Amino acid sequence: MHLLKSIIAVCVIVCAYQHSAQACEEGWFGPECQYKCRCQQWCSPEGECPDKCQDGWFGYKCQYRLVQYKAKTFYSEVDLTTLLNDNNETTCIQIEAEQIFINLTRIYYNPWIRLFTLQPDLLYTLEISFRDNNSQYVNATSKERLLVQDNVVDIHISVNYDFIHYIILQGEAIQRICSLWILSGQNVATKQNVYHSNLSISQIDTDLPQYPQASDGVYTCNTYDSENAGTYWEIVMNSSFVINEYSFYFNDVFGDTRYFTFQKFNNDGEKYNTFKSSEINSANSYGLITRNNTLTKAFTFELTSSSTNTNLTLLLCEVEAFTECSEGTWGVQCTNTCNEDCPHLCRFDDGLCNNGCFGYSDPPRCTIACAAGSWGLNCTKTCSNHCFISSCDRVTGLCDIGCIGYSDFPRCSTGEDF
Repeated sequence: MHLLKSIIAVCVIVCAYQHSAQACEEGWFGPECQYKCRCQQWCSPEGECPDKCQDGWFGYKCQYRLVQYKAKTFYSEVDLTTLLNDNNETTCIQIEAEQIFINLTRIYYNPWIRLFTLQPDLLYTLEISFRDNNSQYVNATSKERLLVQDNVVDIHISVNYDFIHYIILQGEAIQRICSLWILSGQNVATKQNVYHSNLSISQIDTDLPQYPQASDGVYTCNTYDSENAGTYWEIVMNSSFVINEYSFYFNDVFGDTRYFTFQKFNNDGEKYNTFKSSEINSANSYGLITRNNTLTKAFTFELTSSSTNTNLTLLLCEVEAFTECSEGTWGVQCTNTCNEDCPHLCRFDDGLCNNGCFGYSDPPRCTIACAAGSWGLNCTKTCSNHCFISSCDRVTGLCDIGCIGYSDFPRCSTGEDF
């Protein structure tokens, strides 16, 4: 009898698992099958990948979009692109690089960096600067935040209202980097509500005809769906997000120039932003990058012919909207909160806490400064006895009062005082 109960219990567990595994169509996961699988092979019912992500995707459940870039040393111009993108933790920078110059394929707003380094304790030497599309330096609004998980480090830096095209890394730390990824958020438009109309849309309207194929993760249109073409397109989100990048894919035909008009609506249904582009050539895709911190509930898009000034009736094949998690949240569409050990800051993609602090001894909170005479990552290094009373900066290890027997303060490594 006990054996029969055990068999029944096992059957219930297996059957329940099989039911959940079959609940979503192939290529989808989530409680409402609303998340697109980005694995190279297949996803588990929870979205886990058995191997690698599809090209162009990264991170927890492969939901973060990778930014494409080219990297080289600044002066000697040694190409580092392949080395930094091979996802191999054993192939690392072996040259005495003075700077790494990273050229993004296009502009982005506040991308963030993840890197693998052989020596995370050297990251205090890392200096990061940004340039815009005109190669002008962009000022950061805050000091970079390093979130360390063993040899993997996330770097978040905020800029004010500038778009980033180039990133420059310098310092001793760059000679120990093995892989470097740049990320720009996750697509939250998939499986959202897409409506079309031949009349202008001035407010959120969910009584319009729907076209769910425009948010199914497929970038091409079904040629038999031409009756669903519309002049005005509206996307209403199930949840509101701070969205800074949008992409629209149409069955557009090559022809004269056109311009697009884009509107955004906040959580209260109020229109808070309207953007009209300059004249552009006809294309199959149109993109828009915005700078704001307002939660967006819905947005609209329309294309207008420049020559006739009439709106074009087109079929929207796919829409994308990219967001980043706010501090204290993480995961697919930022639905999880950071745990109690690091409630205000955890890794955006998997929720792991920081386990390394520069100048502090208590990861992940990093609130207890190094004791006198110690410095570095988790305060594991000892100040040099070349420093006066063995006192040094708790982050850099440089002598902060004076030298004993050396004249090159604050390094205190060469020359004599007497």
